[in-house]
Amino acid sequence: MNFSESINNAILEIKNNKFRFSLTMLGILIGVGSIVLMMSITKGFDNYIKGELSNLGSNIFYIQKYPSGIVIGGNFRRRKDLTLDDAYAIEKYCPNVKFVAATAFDFGKRIFFKDKKTNPDVRIYAITENYFPLMNYNIDKGRALTYYDIIYKKNYCLIGKSLEEKLFGNINPINKKVKISNQLFKIIGTIKKRGSFLGQDLDNVIFIPITSLYKITHKIKNDINIAVSVSDLSKYEETIKEVEKIMRKRRKLQPGEKNDFEIVTQEDIKKSSNNIINAIFIATVGIASLSLLVGGIGIMNIMLVVVRERRKEIGIRKAIGATNSDIVKQFLTESIFICMIGGMLGFIIGIIIAYLIKILLNFPIGISYISGISALLFSSIIGIFFGLYPAIKASKINPIEAIHDLSI
Repeated sequence: MNFSESINNAILEIKNNKFRFSLTMLGILIGVGSIVLMMSITKGFDNYIKGELSNLGSNIFYIQKYPSGIVIGGNFRRRKDLTLDDAYAIEKYCPNVKFVAATAFDFGKRIFFKDKKTNPDVRIYAITENYFPLMNYNIDKGRALTYYDIIYKKNYCLIGKSLEEKLFGNINPINKKVKISNQLFKIIGTIKKRGSFLGQDLDNVIFIPITSLYKITHKIKNDINIAVSVSDLSKYEETIKEVEKIMRKRRKLQPGEKNDFEIVTQEDIKKSSNNIINAIFIATVGIASLSLLVGGIGIMNIMLVVVRERRKEIGIRKAIGATNSDIVKQFLTESIFICMIGGMLGFIIGIIIAYLIKILLNFPIGISYISGISALLFSSIIGIFFGLYPAIKASKINPIEAIHDLSI
């Protein structure tokens, strides 16, 4: 029996036992589909992070209280907060710095304008005057915040496109006043549309002076982060060392004493995101592997049933000259083919779900030929591994006993 005949036999078996083979291939379909889906999501997320960091530029680094990424354990909460004076000290005493921006955040706020109001999901960015040029935000209408807006704690704000559309429609919002936590803020500008990510509206934001945040949060001190851009990229490492010296001096750290703050580069952010992506991917592969194992065991059981049902056929084939090797090849081919169907269906379903996620959540996905090749490779390996035992068992059938069963 040649290769095409083995494939035809496999197709015939599937047609005759649709329900049985559908259940058998389900485990492989789910396992391969999960792996393909996660490969698409993780690649897309990785591309998105790299794109965002590239847009910001490689000349930026951050000073913050906590390390980058997921923090487990440690005494980081006991560290002193960074201050606005730290940011201005870096700007004043570090000659290689281009921009310095301090930021603090508050989430889940509702914004009011006359009889209109937003959902309680608006993000407040409390910033200094250099935040917009440093982070590549573009002003649509009006103007940005100035140094004097910051030091005089003005109740001025800029709003994102979503807030502008929700509260003002076609009305020009400049010089209108919105209310945040019983404080009135005058709109001096709007931000150009940025879109959404992971279902989160990036334009559902409002920017206020960092010195005015306490009026909303009612906290005397708020945790801040500091972003720094370097004017000359060739002096990037030198600038980091200069900033570290300034911060250590301001925080009165002794020689040999560890930093009680973090300096985070773009590479650190990439590494942190890669670690998270890899951990999620490994966990998904582990879960998917269980599904593949179940599917593989199902394939082996089905092929054992097929061998028993086709015992007479095997006996006749061996009687007319088929070798043990021929029988093994026949049943292995059928096993691999059945697994590959499950693998390709899993690949297709994984891609479809990935595109649905892209459409519904505006999530970047990355489809590559590697995931399709991997689906076929995984399926083939499963077909070989779990189909080998039934194939060998089929090849050891005694043709005389099998033909004798036929004559009974």
